[in-house]
Amino acid sequence: MDQGFLLITNAIRPYHRHNISILSLPPGGTYHFRYERKFVSPALSANFTDVPGLLVVRDRPTGRFLPIRWCTAIRQDNYGEFLFFDIRFEDIFDLTNPQRQNAWDIFGAQISKALPTGTGNQANTDIAPLVFPVSTQTLDDLGYHRQFDAIDERVRRHVDRWVQIVAALGSLDAYKNEHFYTVARLHTPASDRDCTPSKLASGRRGYKLQSGQLYFIEVIQATAPFETGRGPFEKLVLTAPAGHIEALRTSWMIDGRYDRARFVFYATPQDVSRMPSLFVLSKTPLSKDENIAPSAGRALAANEGPKEEVAFGEPVPPTLLDIDIKWGLRTLFGKRVLPGTALLAGVLLFLTADSIAAYWPLSSLANGPEYLRYGAIFSMAWALNSFSSFVNSFKIATPTHTP
Repeated sequence: MDQGFLLITNAIRPYHRHNISILSLPPGGTYHFRYERKFVSPALSANFTDVPGLLVVRDRPTGRFLPIRWCTAIRQDNYGEFLFFDIRFEDIFDLTNPQRQNAWDIFGAQISKALPTGTGNQANTDIAPLVFPVSTQTLDDLGYHRQFDAIDERVRRHVDRWVQIVAALGSLDAYKNEHFYTVARLHTPASDRDCTPSKLASGRRGYKLQSGQLYFIEVIQATAPFETGRGPFEKLVLTAPAGHIEALRTSWMIDGRYDRARFVFYATPQDVSRMPSLFVLSKTPLSKDENIAPSAGRALAANEGPKEEVAFGEPVPPTLLDIDIKWGLRTLFGKRVLPGTALLAGVLLFLTADSIAAYWPLSSLANGPEYLRYGAIFSMAWALNSFSSFVNSFKIATPTHTP
């Protein structure tokens, strides 16, 4: 692969809030983009799958650039005037503490050099194209690693890199008093090992959960700028399709400049061995029923100092987390191994009832073969019932969404 791409998004309303959701994704999370054709370079290959890239934020008032996250193209849909992209986001851009203060100037010059020939980048004006191919050498110069580290290591450093990027974005007026958040950890109290994103049956990347287990999702929240941010009272809400989880705590109020939200849920046992599903993590204003009534689209500021009124922004697009709910060993034994054994034993017992009844103590019973056949029928009926009418137990559920 000798070609990559840059994907530029302007820090202007309402598009600036998409970056909050993009940064909230764990490594491997997927996001959907839409562009008019005039903003996509005609040089971009139609064979877009698995092409590496970099998401870049542009500060429109100054024309400066900041790289924020590495990505990989999954899919491109061309509808003439409109193009749609599914992008898998990998590691957040590695911005060190010394670079944070001047990140817009340090990396802005490199991004400007990578713009297609003839692309003007003037302050307070639009630029085109926003999606265009670049050489992999350009990505290498910006710090691209062709081989990603182990997923455990990538998850471990995710929050540290997120903090640095959010701090740099917090210098823009567009992000003043915004609550940023990101998925930091998913784990179960039954094990010391965290759940990490991996490839799912759908081909996407997400979390594999075990049915019948209790889980925690931890989300880190911080308000930009870190020292002075005073965002509105809002709440984080975690939802999932009905029947896939039992919600124990799926709402968390944002009432300060930083916090660690912890959601608790129970993965409900499923009738099938693998249930593709998803979580929806969203940030929304508090309703009038939650004791803080908005007045003309405004709310009290969430900060540790005197309360102020801060305007609500545009809605933040929700964060989608792909999951597979799978059977554990106990469920697998109870739904497949044990019923299969009982079914086989029942068939054999029914066919050999006369021979077995010839042995003591059954030989002393006048109706020994009949009793054995009754027991065989019961065993087969229980096995078939446990198999969920046999066929349903073996099939894979139809995905709730397509890759």
